[in-house]
Amino acid sequence: MITRTGKQPHEMTVEELEKELTLVREYLAEEEEILRYTLLKTTVHIDAHIVEAHKRDYEEKCREYRKRIDLLTVELRQRNRQTVEVLEYADQSGHIILYEKFEGFLPVEDFDQNAVYKQHCEGCGKYNKNLSCPPHSPTFARHIKGAKTARVVCVRIGLEYFACLAAEDKYRAGHQLTRDLLVGILLAYRKQGFIIAGSGACSACQKCVVELDGHECLQPDRQIVSLESLGVNVIALVSECFDFDLEWSADEQTATFVSAVGAVFYE
Repeated sequence: MITRTGKQPHEMTVEELEKELTLVREYLAEEEEILRYTLLKTTVHIDAHIVEAHKRDYEEKCREYRKRIDLLTVELRQRNRQTVEVLEYADQSGHIILYEKFEGFLPVEDFDQNAVYKQHCEGCGKYNKNLSCPPHSPTFARHIKGAKTARVVCVRIGLEYFACLAAEDKYRAGHQLTRDLLVGILLAYRKQGFIIAGSGACSACQKCVVELDGHECLQPDRQIVSLESLGVNVIALVSECFDFDLEWSADEQTATFVSAVGAVFYE
């Protein structure tokens, strides 16, 4: 992406990046204003086909500006590798659960990834039963399509919120919630045109079409391939990007947090 300075984002100073980001946000606001108040409220005076054509043009401009904003933000945050937000989730009963959303940025070349890591999926019940899992999942290189940088996203929740459940159910419930929250975050990036990867087997459908001898996903817009199914060492990825390690519940070890990890890939 060439900016108005004639430089690529990685060639710009922090000051130049911040100025460019402010300018692009202003451009986006102007385009959204035109779309919202000019086109959508004056259709009575303009032929419907013309309105629709202009609307598509403005929406495409807005998408492009949002993508530019995200690329500039990535470059800025790379200069300060890790960020964290504490956010709220309200369950069906209205009970508030606080969760952490960590973000870090890592060059794709620094990912510890190898097809041999896919072998760890063979003991999973979803192996060969989900199009997003081995042996059906693509290679890492094929999936990211030449991307150079990744935004690594980790959603983490304290297991004290599930204290009323048995130990194994506690971890399962926490993991399901972190995955659901991560899916929402990742799908928002996909709508902007970015390649994404998530955590665990894809859950877009109750039963994957591959179990019915099908070969094409029925919900490709919601299908998410996991990092581990691409052969990524997720344990090493978290250690590289953040100042904590993943926790696990085992026979002699009880986790205090449960996490779901995904990534957004950039050219």
